[in-house]
Amino acid sequence: NQKRGHCLSFRLPGLDKTISAEFPSGRLPVCDRCKKNYKTKTLCRSRDHHKTLPWTQVYICMTLDPTCTDAKNNYVDGPFFAQRVEKQLFCFKADMDTTMPICATCKRKNYTRHYCRSKMQHRHLPWNTVYFVLSANHKMTFNDSRNNAKQSA
Repeated sequence: NQKRGHCLSFRLPGLDKTISAEFPSGRLPVCDRCKKNYKTKTLCRSRDHHKTLPWTQVYICMTLDPTCTDAKNNYVDGPFFAQRVEKQLFCFKADMDTTMPICATCKRKNYTRHYCRSKMQHRHLPWNTVYFVLSANHKMTFNDSRNNAKQSA
């Protein structure tokens, strides 16, 4: 019996549909209401199936595959599916905000946020980023076959 991950529903800017994305089990913090009531992730996300935004920031890297846009780069009309994938390389072109969590390399080496973001000026995504590929085709599979696509509402 495999444990299912926790689900988060959200809207992308410019897209009027809600997208449901399944996070790895234990990686999605509790919602704001459950944080105020001192509930655990298990109670909030697994038992009560809350899909609202967490009480704290969550970092998501969402890549749109070619099926999401038409020839004019407008979103296609139809349901979208978010599939979790392994870490993908991504670097910001501009300097990062120094309040953003450290990158995965600095996390492994136990460096501070100041060293990572200010001194070394690392532009990689935070260590706790969850990566997804958004597709308009639910049959599309990506490199990681362990992940399930979740249909948007």
